[in-house]
Amino acid sequence: MRSRRTEDGGQGEADSAAAAAEPAAIPTLVLHVRLLHGRHLVAMDSCGTSDPYVKFKLGSKTVYKSSISYKTLNPVWNETFQVVLQRQFKNLNLKVYDHDWGLNDDFLGQAKIDLSSLPLDQEQELTVALADPDEATVTFTSRHQVAVTSPGQGVVTSLDARDVTGPLGTVSLALRLVPLSDDEVEQLEGSSRCRDEGRQRQQAWSHVVHVVLVEGRDLLSMDVGHTSDPYVKLRLGKEKFKSHTVGHSLSPYWGEECCFHLYPDGCQRLEVEVFDRDQMTVDDFMGSGSLDLSLLSPERSHSVWVPLEEGAGAVRLVITISGTTHVETASDLLCHQHDPPHTEQQIRQLSFPRTLERLTPVGHLSVKVLRARGLAAADLNGRSDPFCVLQLVNRRRQTQTVYKTLEPYWNKVFSLEVNDIHSVLEVTVYDQDKDHAVDFLGKLAIPLLQVCLIA
Repeated sequence: MRSRRTEDGGQGEADSAAAAAEPAAIPTLVLHVRLLHGRHLVAMDSCGTSDPYVKFKLGSKTVYKSSISYKTLNPVWNETFQVVLQRQFKNLNLKVYDHDWGLNDDFLGQAKIDLSSLPLDQEQELTVALADPDEATVTFTSRHQVAVTSPGQGVVTSLDARDVTGPLGTVSLALRLVPLSDDEVEQLEGSSRCRDEGRQRQQAWSHVVHVVLVEGRDLLSMDVGHTSDPYVKLRLGKEKFKSHTVGHSLSPYWGEECCFHLYPDGCQRLEVEVFDRDQMTVDDFMGSGSLDLSLLSPERSHSVWVPLEEGAGAVRLVITISGTTHVETASDLLCHQHDPPHTEQQIRQLSFPRTLERLTPVGHLSVKVLRARGLAAADLNGRSDPFCVLQLVNRRRQTQTVYKTLEPYWNKVFSLEVNDIHSVLEVTVYDQDKDHAVDFLGKLAIPLLQVCLIA
């Protein structure tokens, strides 16, 4: 018995020693970041401004890239993101760049923030001074105090975190470091993956932007013989379009069209770049411009000349923004409910005695897009990712994409205004690809007069 007690006690002492030898587990942390604004950044463009954006890095991994603020030295971002720290502290590297068209982006400055000094579960608002690479690191010393450390010099200054200046400008942000349990981390990463997949698949766009690239004039001469071989790149958010090349011309005519999508919280600026095609060398940059689509009225065609900066000349675009208005709706068929009072109101508004009060619209068209079957296979797996587009003159409506099927169910109801009874409703089905390109699957044209006769 005595021997057994000795053995048990020895085992308990060994376990206690092993537990004491184990290092304390470092809690998993999530870093919440609010990127607020920048002030007095360096001007890198010939017009005396810059197009700044910010990249955040943990180690060598880029964890977030902000949107671009055009033509300003005092950008306002007001963007938020969060990142899980993998059980170890790292410096949060903040780098600011000036976006350039067709060239490498210019470096505007950077700052390093020592996260190991950041207090837990307290939001810290601070303004960091931008410096050259490896010049300074920001360390938190108290609620509103930071220490700026320079290599080889130790702590060179200690100042209020909200009152920082620098020769390259400043960036203001708010940080909060929150400890999480393993279950919370797993739940957070799972929801993040779901959100990423949802963003890739959802099509919660609010408007369709139809762009006709018409022509250019007075472009730069880039080749021998005082000519150029110009082509155009258009970009709206992540969607891009590239035109064909017109040879030996400074006033080219393209006559090409494309479509983009506007999202409620997405980019509203259409970017235009012009290049000169070279056979043996890198294509020459001829100029760039941009157009704020929020200034254009929807449901109308706008002929716009976009002047080219950092170059010469202009490019003419015809832009039509189509979307859902208060009388033009899109809804799920299962949730759709007929509204007789609203229908009666529309009939009264369109009655013969009130014709001269409002010449347009002349009617309303309701379209139910139910399903398709027997579609062509556009992908290598023998399937397609089909969606349906309705077009009535310059009005466009689009269903969601149904993935990996040849017999999709959309079950959507669309309501459109009719301004001309002689118009034709075009129904087109496309296959969506990952690079925003589409494959044509089929088309149907329905004259509205035929719809009236059927009704």
